[in-house]
Amino acid sequence: PAKTPEQTDPALEEARKQEATAREDENSREMARSATRESGRSGRGRSEDALRKWRVADAAVQQAIADKKPEDQLAELRAAAQARLTTVRDATVRLFADTIAANKASDELFVSESALRDKMAATRTIESRILDEKAKAAAARTVELTAQPGQEKEAQAQAQTAATLLRELNELEALRVMEIQQWTQIRKDTAEELVEQSRDAARIATEIAAVETDAEQKQRLEQFAAQQEQDRAAAELVMVAAVQAVADAA
Repeated sequence: PAKTPEQTDPALEEARKQEATAREDENSREMARSATRESGRSGRGRSEDALRKWRVADAAVQQAIADKKPEDQLAELRAAAQARLTTVRDATVRLFADTIAANKASDELFVSESALRDKMAATRTIESRILDEKAKAAAARTVELTAQPGQEKEAQAQAQTAATLLRELNELEALRVMEIQQWTQIRKDTAEELVEQSRDAARIATEIAAVETDAEQKQRLEQFAAQQEQDRAAAELVMVAAVQAVADAA
């Protein structure tokens, strides 16, 4: 029996090895992104909850002042509010770390996704070349057999082989187009998640900075929020480009 192209073509064998390696890396990066994404969401939720509880405690202090409560009650309420502020600051440390880790994982996934997309495309190119060569050879052989008396049955069988190979070639081209669209959509989804985590982290940091009394901590929060806005804007550009690419390929 004839050997398959995978067994006989060294270029295809190497391309598939590289594709498999790229796929393993992409899977690993995807798992890392998923884990850090959930940690980031948890961190943002923790920070928002801490800020909400501080606001409740601070409102109690302000109300007590307005009601001219005794100093011992004010001191107790102020201590409770300060404890809540400490919790907010602790949550902010995790907000910074979790968001940075999540953004880094998303950026690394972008690179890995692009690498796997390119390796898959390279494999499809070689597969197409092999099928095209085989289809052309089968068609040429059909012509030769047709011209030979008594070879009608063999010519018909060869023509059927050529038709089958051509159909497989067309199916492979359709698969290649589908994979291009698929990777464009995946890139869009990855960018959307980066937009979400950067946007929400920037908003929370800005809200905390607005009530932070420590000047250095306030500055760190403002700088962090500014960086997250930059990351969000960059991811939105990627997302817009991906959306347009999906529309163009449709």
